[in-house]
Amino acid sequence: MVEPIGKPTSVTFPPAARVSPVAAAPPLERESLVCLCLVPGVGPGRLGLLLERFGSAAAVWTAGDDELRGPGLPEEVARSILAHRRRLDPATVLAKLRPEGLTVLTTLDESYPARLSCVPGCPPVLFGLGDPLCLAQPAVAVVGTRRPTPYGLEVTGLIAGGLAEAGLVIVSGLAVGIDGAAHRAALEAGGRTIAVLGSSLDKLYPKRHAGLAAEITAAGGMVISQFRPDTLPDKGTFVARNRVVAGLSLGVVVCEAPLESGALITARAAVGLGRPVLAVPGPVGSPTSAGCLELLRAGARAVNTAGHVLEDLGLPVAAAWLRPAPSPAGRPSVSDDSGTVLAAMQRGETLTFDRLMARTRLGPETLASVLGLMEVKGLVARQPGQRYTRA
Repeated sequence: MVEPIGKPTSVTFPPAARVSPVAAAPPLERESLVCLCLVPGVGPGRLGLLLERFGSAAAVWTAGDDELRGPGLPEEVARSILAHRRRLDPATVLAKLRPEGLTVLTTLDESYPARLSCVPGCPPVLFGLGDPLCLAQPAVAVVGTRRPTPYGLEVTGLIAGGLAEAGLVIVSGLAVGIDGAAHRAALEAGGRTIAVLGSSLDKLYPKRHAGLAAEITAAGGMVISQFRPDTLPDKGTFVARNRVVAGLSLGVVVCEAPLESGALITARAAVGLGRPVLAVPGPVGSPTSAGCLELLRAGARAVNTAGHVLEDLGLPVAAAWLRPAPSPAGRPSVSDDSGTVLAAMQRGETLTFDRLMARTRLGPETLASVLGLMEVKGLVARQPGQRYTRA
C-alpha cells in the first residue's frame, strides 16, 4: 500500500551534507569537497558527519592520519580517503574533470539548483552535461513505469509536451518507458528537459538512451548525476536518483505506475519535501495504473492534461488548448480517433475490442490508447472480457 500523501514522514533522508557558501571559505574548499565526493564510501550522510566534525571539506582532506581515524569513521573509509588523497590534488581535480565536458556543481556554488539545495541530504556535488542554466528554471517531474501501455505513453506525451510548451522544464529519470516518453515529448515540443541518472555519467544507463541523452544536451537541457565516475546502477542508486528528481521539481506527475513502480518512491520523496503529487487516473483493473490509483486514494491530485497540472501547481495556464474544450453536448472535445470510435458505437451498445477494430479500422495499439483516454473522460465504460460500452 502507498502511504497517505499527507504524511511528510513517509520518506527519510540521510543527514544533510549541505555546505552554505561563506565569504571566508577555506582555500580550495570547493575543490576539496569534490575530492571527497570522488572517494568510495563517502556519501552525503557520511560527508555531513565529517563536515560537522572537522568544520570544512578542506580540513577533512588535510587531516592527519590519526585524526582522520578518530571515532565515527569506519577504518576502511579512512583508508579510502588516505589512498585517494595520494592520487587526487584539490588544486588540479577540476581541471582534470573539465576536459571531459563535465559541469561540476557543488553546494558551495550559487548555481547549484536552489530547489535541491534545501533538501536534507542533498548531493554535495552534481556532475552534469549540458546547459546548467536550465537547472534554475521552473521544473516539473513526469515519471512512471518502465512497461507502459499505449494509453500511458499517450497521456505522458500530452502532459509533458504541454508543460514544455508552457515553458516548464521536464525532469525525469531517463529510464525506458514513461521517463523516456516524457523527455522525448519535451524535446518535440521545443522545450528543455533534465535527465537524472541512477549511475555515473560515464556508465550511462540504459545504454539504449545514449542517443536521447545527446539530444537532451544539444537542446539546452542537462543530463546530471550525483555519482562519482565508474558507478554502476543498482537499487540504492535508483532510490537516490528518485529523490533528486523530486528535489529539482515543483511537483511530481505520475502518469502510469504499478504498485511496485519506482515512480512511487519519487512520489513519496515529493511528499517528504512538501511538494504536490499528481497522478493520472487509469483504467480500473489495469495493473499498470494500480500505483496511480493508490496515490489518488492517498490524496494525490487527479490530472489528465497539462492545464490541470499548471492549475494545481498555481502556475498560469498560458494557452487555451491546455484545457479540454467543452463540446456542444457538454462533454470534453475528443481526438479524431475518439470520434471514430464514438461513431462506430450506438449509445449503450457493448462491443468487443476485436469488433471495434473491425468497425473503426484502427490498429490494436491505437485503439487501446484511444479507449483508455475515453474511459478516463467517461465516454466509454470497460466491461469484463475486453468489451466496451458507450456511455
